Amino acid sequence: MASLTIDQPGTLTVHLRPLEMLGSLRGNIVVPLTAVEAVERTNTPVSDVRGFRSPGTSIPGRIRVGIFRSKGHKLYAAAYRNRPGYRIFLTDQNFDSLIISSPEVEGLEQLRLDT
Repeated sequence: MASLTIDQPGTLTVHLRPLEMLGSLRGNIVVPLTAVEAVERTNTPVSDVRGFRSPGTSIPGRIRVGIFRSKGHKLYAAAYRNRPGYRIFLTDQNFDSLIISSPEVEGLEQLRLDT
C-alpha cells in the first residue's frame, strides 16, 4: 500500500511500492503543499475512482492503481478495497486529484483549513 508523507520543504509525497510503480508505469508523486486545495478521508477509495485507466491496473471492486481519466478530469489512484485512504484535490498540477489508500497522516486533513 502506498504511503503519504508531508516533507519539510513543503511537499506532499506519495511513496509507491515497486508493484504499484510497475502497475501504473510511474514513480513516486511529489506535490507542493501550496497546490493542495482540499483533503478528505474516505472509507471507500476504490469506489471513489472514476474514469478510464490509462495506464494502470484494475481489478473491479478490489484494486485501482494508475492514471484514470474522465471528461476534463485526470486523477492518480492507488486504492485498495477495505483500506481507507485520502482524496486530495489539487490545483495547477499534472493531476486534478489523488485517491490513495493510506494509514492516517497527522496534519494532512488540516492542510487547507489553515489558509
